[in-house]
Amino acid sequence: MIRLEKFKFNLTSKAFILIITLYFSFLLNLTFWRRVATDAEVTTVKGFFWLTTLPFTMIVLHLFVFSLFFLPKIGKPIVIFFLLCSACADYAMFNLGISVDSDMVINIVQTNVREGLDFLNFRSVVWVVLLGIVPAALITLSKVKFAPLKNELKFRSLFVLVSLLVVGVGVGVFSKEYASFGRNNANVKNQINIFNYVRATVRYNQRMKLANREFLVLDDAPVLSASRSAKKQIFVVVVGETARAKNFSLLGYERETNPLLAKRDLTVFAPTVSCGTYTAVSVPCMFSNMNRANFNMVDAEFSQNLVDIAKLAGYDVFWLDNDDGCKKVCNRVESEELRGKESEKFCFGDFCHDEVALERLAGRIADARENTLLLFHMMGSHGPSYYKRYPEAFKRFTPTCDNVDLQSCSSEEILNTYDNTILYTDFVLNELIGLLEKAELDAKLLYVSDHGESLGEKNVYLHGFPYALAPREQTEVPMFLWEKNKTLSACGANLKSYSHDNLFHSLLSALGIESKLYNKNLDMFGGCVASAF
Repeated sequence: MIRLEKFKFNLTSKAFILIITLYFSFLLNLTFWRRVATDAEVTTVKGFFWLTTLPFTMIVLHLFVFSLFFLPKIGKPIVIFFLLCSACADYAMFNLGISVDSDMVINIVQTNVREGLDFLNFRSVVWVVLLGIVPAALITLSKVKFAPLKNELKFRSLFVLVSLLVVGVGVGVFSKEYASFGRNNANVKNQINIFNYVRATVRYNQRMKLANREFLVLDDAPVLSASRSAKKQIFVVVVGETARAKNFSLLGYERETNPLLAKRDLTVFAPTVSCGTYTAVSVPCMFSNMNRANFNMVDAEFSQNLVDIAKLAGYDVFWLDNDDGCKKVCNRVESEELRGKESEKFCFGDFCHDEVALERLAGRIADARENTLLLFHMMGSHGPSYYKRYPEAFKRFTPTCDNVDLQSCSSEEILNTYDNTILYTDFVLNELIGLLEKAELDAKLLYVSDHGESLGEKNVYLHGFPYALAPREQTEVPMFLWEKNKTLSACGANLKSYSHDNLFHSLLSALGIESKLYNKNLDMFGGCVASAF
């Protein structure tokens, strides 16, 4: 048996703190230093000297933290925890362009195992092993010798005072340069490990503490208009996943990614502006009466949404989910989540191709005799494993990126694979419209994606970028309307560009629901059911 004691080595606490300070400052902050190398503008002599102070500033910030918190017994576990978190965070930031803020913490908390495993690839494993697990093992094998308490406090105090002094002088002398760099690169604060995810977690917890509240009823008496009560309908809202407007041929994309829908008589809206850049924000926001500017996830969770209002008004409401949940939008209505064991034909592992939903929805559509609202949350183009989102028959654009390590694929391969997901979405939506054509009731379908996707443009992948800085690829999404009998499009719907802010009020109008929450100015159908308002 190998005895680990022979591999152990001794370090003083002073040497240990200095080593981990340097390691965190540079090797675990590769994203920050790349940002400095590419975006720091130096046009003056003073600017040059400011640039030379950045490494020292980074060092003293980490020196301050570890001088305060590296204590006997608990010091090494804390450092190992930060090592692993920082290695994972820097991989995501450096390779995928992800930003670490409180919204991203929410996204991580709501990510389940099957989504998390989707990000595992050779590059990510090697990155975390080399930068996180190997150093963590070395720390485990180290034996740190602490000085007597008086001496320990003396040099720790010296470290802290020097840190404060250096940062204070640096900020004082180069305040304009720091302010300019921060102003021109607002997202840079979210790219400095360990401060980014610690700050983000604190803010997340602050937000969650506000969640202990009673459920807020916004309208306790919504009713159906006389016209809707007389003529019943089935209305399907399809929430697309990660579909960006840029790649829909319905919106002018040069590739024919919507060949079947192009043959339909649709009302196609100009690129629609999403409420968020990831599902955990966008989906609740889409069905909330709050606008993007004042949207609050906690408020949305504890108040009525469009789905609740529709049910209270008399609609038979059903939410079908093939992604990873309705993000609490459907908590108070009938719902079903599709999982990998649902269908041998369309499912594999924990994922299902979106065709599996057609089997569920066909019966609902055929049996509908009362006003019915069906909501379908697609798997769509969920990354990074785009190649898993469509059957082999839809592998039309080649070559493709058939793994989750997007950085190992060419731009052409990533784009081809993503376009195949849109092509498959086109097929599924066309089939769903075919089912609605056979419905006993009047039928309508509104499709709109929750957010878009970056495919490597400017070295940014996937989604979840801070909204104020997010590229258009992540915020412009497709939206269209299909109607069995043209009524909505005839009274206002057009190619005007809208946003998720319009959905709540437009759906109230389309469903013929009278509610005190309705705002005609945000109704993209122009108040079609005039008698309702």
